[in-house]
Amino acid sequence: MNRPPSLLPLMLCLAIALLCVHPALAQAPGEVPEASSPSLPGALGPTAPQDVDYQLGPGDVLRIVVYGNENLPQTFVIQSDGSFLFPFIGSLKAEGLTAKELERKITTLLGSRYIKNPQVVLLVQEYHSRQVYVLGEASHTGAFSLNQARTLLDIAAIAGISNSAEIQIVRPLSKTQGPTLPTEVSDQGDTRRADIIRVSMRDIQAGDLSKNITLQPNDTLFVVAAMKVFVSGEVRNPGGYAPPVAATVEKLVLLAGGVTNRGAEGRVDLERVVDGKKKRWRAKPDETVEPGDRIIVHSKLF
Repeated sequence: MNRPPSLLPLMLCLAIALLCVHPALAQAPGEVPEASSPSLPGALGPTAPQDVDYQLGPGDVLRIVVYGNENLPQTFVIQSDGSFLFPFIGSLKAEGLTAKELERKITTLLGSRYIKNPQVVLLVQEYHSRQVYVLGEASHTGAFSLNQARTLLDIAAIAGISNSAEIQIVRPLSKTQGPTLPTEVSDQGDTRRADIIRVSMRDIQAGDLSKNITLQPNDTLFVVAAMKVFVSGEVRNPGGYAPPVAATVEKLVLLAGGVTNRGAEGRVDLERVVDGKKKRWRAKPDETVEPGDRIIVHSKLF
């Protein structure tokens, strides 16, 4: 009589297949699972560009994910005392640390008692503790994070400050909240609240990079539009124009649309105030203009 084939080999094959598909089934009973690592974008979502050297401070918003424990709160705001409450740990000092330093601190504290081999990712979602302020003649005014702009040229690009603008940087001598206007600063002895640094964007554009000042927290940039050069007479678009660096009479006339059919290119006057007195002379096309100058294009004699 033929015996039925043994089922043991078939059962062993099925068990091996299940373990390959589900590795977690091979885990010893009672063993604490290590946190899994979902992909970073899916776990944290959109975040601000990260500055690895940025020191955290009050007002900053943090996004913290402990993998395998995604049910924990993930958004935290650093309070005015520089700390915030984190699950299991309690009050946690964050001010003065970088995001990576705080991430390692949380990992160590959680792993010492609460979670086996915790995997923590911390990102700064919003930067608020280290800001500068832009007021006055700029395309965009308000508060800007030092994560976005560290130098005067950085903030000029972001805020839309003209290359010919004059800037007063008000730098408080003590910690303040909000912008400080130049008119609010006293220069009399011990009552002085801030330093004022005056910078012309024209100097930077001319190549003087020493004027590209590194910004500090709570700096207020008060932007004043530079004096314009006025072009009048026989040009297509008379009016005031902010002069580019090393601009010439010819270039300003071109900015004003060029000479009309009635204008005489060889009869152009340049008017300037020198030592409080107004002076006027026949200008050369390659003569350099200065803010406040006036260019007059005369009509043809015949």
